[in-house]
Amino acid sequence: MERVIELHSENINNNILKLIDRTIKQYGGSYRIIKINFEDPDQDKVYIKLAVEAEGDKFEQIRRILTKTKDKAVQTHETTILKPSLKDATAPPDFYSTSNHPTEVFIRGEWLQVKNIRMDALLVLRDGEIYATQLRNIKRGDLIVCTSAGVRVKPGEQNEGSGEFAFMTNEVSSERHVELEVRE
Repeated sequence: MERVIELHSENINNNILKLIDRTIKQYGGSYRIIKINFEDPDQDKVYIKLAVEAEGDKFEQIRRILTKTKDKAVQTHETTILKPSLKDATAPPDFYSTSNHPTEVFIRGEWLQVKNIRMDALLVLRDGEIYATQLRNIKRGDLIVCTSAGVRVKPGEQNEGSGEFAFMTNEVSSERHVELEVRE
């Protein structure tokens, strides 16, 4: 499967093109350059859009290497994978499950903020917006975000005294056991 990666580099002199070629070939992938634009030739800024074909784990390794170059300005923006739900309350097996942190999805060349973010939800594209939706609310034909390609999460600031399990201190949380008492 071919996926798109966009790279923005502040310094073309760091041999970014050689790095791309060597890395993709090293992991048995292939690529084609869709677009290359020298954004500011005086400052060596360059934008490169690639179509990369590599098997699942190999693609992830390629993506990791390209984002960990010495040039901190190199970023990838992958095309988001959207698949339709085949029936109500179901999702493709590779759907992306959300966290409770602010999340954005790369759609049609721009980052869209996820609406109604919540823990353990699916991301659904509706009317040009991305919504965090519980599985039980998925309808046949809904376009579901699959894999983490094109998804970025922005971890929130933790308040003093709140730990990594602070979300479980709420009165109601799907992450902890709540006992109910039924009286007749």
